[in-house]
Amino acid sequence: MIEFKQKKVIPSPINCIYRKEINSGNFHYTVIHYLFTDILLGCTSELSNENLFEIEYQVKKLYEFFKALNTLSGNFFRSLKPVRIKKGIIWKLCKKFRINPKLIWKLLFYSKKAGIGPMAGIAGLYAQYTGYITGKYYPDSEIIIENGGDCYLKIKNPANILIHSPGTKYGNKLVLSIDPAAFPRKNKKTGFLEMGISSSSGTLGHSMNFGFSDIFCTGSCAPINADIKATLYSNRIKNLQSLKNTVIQCSSDKKLLFALGIYQNNCVFTDFDNGIKLTWINNENKEGTDENYGTY
Repeated sequence: MIEFKQKKVIPSPINCIYRKEINSGNFHYTVIHYLFTDILLGCTSELSNENLFEIEYQVKKLYEFFKALNTLSGNFFRSLKPVRIKKGIIWKLCKKFRINPKLIWKLLFYSKKAGIGPMAGIAGLYAQYTGYITGKYYPDSEIIIENGGDCYLKIKNPANILIHSPGTKYGNKLVLSIDPAAFPRKNKKTGFLEMGISSSSGTLGHSMNFGFSDIFCTGSCAPINADIKATLYSNRIKNLQSLKNTVIQCSSDKKLLFALGIYQNNCVFTDFDNGIKLTWINNENKEGTDENYGTY
């Protein structure tokens, strides 16, 4: 077993803010924290200490894997473009850290396809990986992973996802309602819907962003793709017209399930008619409409 030395790193205060809004419902939540990794894990089964230890151990291994990959590649962490890494290097590191290379290949694939650096999808990969590991121990349980605004969902029952957009009039009033029963892409054998929801912002958080959106949110059955696309499209938001054009463009992206963008109190949302609906809750806690809120 690989041993890790834990260093004290102060978690981002942003995480603490929006995590306070979570309604736990039937989920049991715990936080996995290692260096700069801060993951919220929710499961409808109560996690045993033994299983939680193993899940944390796997997350630490993934962290150290990418540190080693960055050292060998030289620019993995800083590159704003897709990076070329010899397959032998990845196989060698996956063998050393005992990590399935499937998600690593997917990260590099989606990065290359979008034309941006692989770190744009790293949070989505961590969320998906943590969800997969948790699912091995609790295959019949619903799982929600949140990693800095990037989420992995494995659900059977309806779920409401709050859109955190401080500094705008929408604030915490926009809710994505997801109904797995009405979803065409759920697993027919298990009944579970597995998907990723990711957010990127030019005004909130510490991640690099070249756009000016308050938030741009995407969903995909491939969580890594959702993360990369959220960054890709968020970078394009310079004004209201570019927001509208970008969301319309997302409507033709067959790998996406929805897209939502907010720019200076204007919200635009794609409606793919697939079991995902957007609700704006006004001050009276009722569904509301607004002239600056549009569906394309």
